[in-house]
Amino acid sequence: MKGIIFSGCSFTWGQGLYYYSGLPTLKEPPPNTYDSTLLTPAHVRYMETLRYPRIVANHFNTFEVVSKQNGGSEESSLNFIKAAFGLKEGFSHFIDDKFSYEEIEYVIIQTSQVNRNSFYYIYNEEEKWFNINVAETKPDFYEWLIESEKITLSEWQERHTKFYFDELRSLMQHLENLNVKTKILCWENDYIDLIRSDLFVYNRFIELNFRGENFKSIRDLMNRHTHLAICSDHDNFKTPPQDHHPSKECHEIIAQSIINSIKKDIQKEADKNFQPVLEDFTKPVFSKSPEESVAQDETPKRSLI
Repeated sequence: MKGIIFSGCSFTWGQGLYYYSGLPTLKEPPPNTYDSTLLTPAHVRYMETLRYPRIVANHFNTFEVVSKQNGGSEESSLNFIKAAFGLKEGFSHFIDDKFSYEEIEYVIIQTSQVNRNSFYYIYNEEEKWFNINVAETKPDFYEWLIESEKITLSEWQERHTKFYFDELRSLMQHLENLNVKTKILCWENDYIDLIRSDLFVYNRFIELNFRGENFKSIRDLMNRHTHLAICSDHDNFKTPPQDHHPSKECHEIIAQSIINSIKKDIQKEADKNFQPVLEDFTKPVFSKSPEESVAQDETPKRSLI
């Protein structure tokens, strides 16, 4: 199999997996925070061995491509994937390498939280941008929302979600047209309804399976099985680090769900290419040559008297 590109946020990058190394140089930041200055190259190298992109790539004897930068959103995923194929410049903080479409088998997208994505708009003849996590962008945005658009925040949120869903779908379609297969899985449930209403995307959607039960998002999986967060992983830590990211086991579950989905694709392709050998039953089948069969039929039968 050719290479696999994995895009997403800190869940894909593998935040917190370095705690499993037990290295004496580990330093824990304040609860549920990330401080890159506390990580050494050894911590990052160890983390990479446990995250689900590596597990999937190892299973198919290939290589994985993951953003250098921790964290992300759909906006950053779009830029990362485009930069990986050389379609965009200026994103060296995500990736240095460039790949041709012929070198990549799959692009697997993990969605994050819609509110992390920036929104760009024009107000008072000026270009503006808004991000709900950046306080200084809020006054102009709320004024634009009320005075110009005259819509509620929830109505805008619906538009915002649809916009980024459409952007993801468009990129997936572009890649599929170039024979790069795509898949999508979700951390949050923000995009689930849109995914289920779109056959193209839904056919590429990966549900997570654990203990015989399917989950539509990582959020639902971790809510149901709380031990799958690092901060609740008492099987591996006497005092678990205060980090809410997916545990080593959770990464293994995500990886296996992706592997199973890819295996289904491989089986479908094999079934499609299978050419059965059909026997022609319209012709007589002889266990012996026709001459031998005729001679046998002409042998006088012995009288029963």
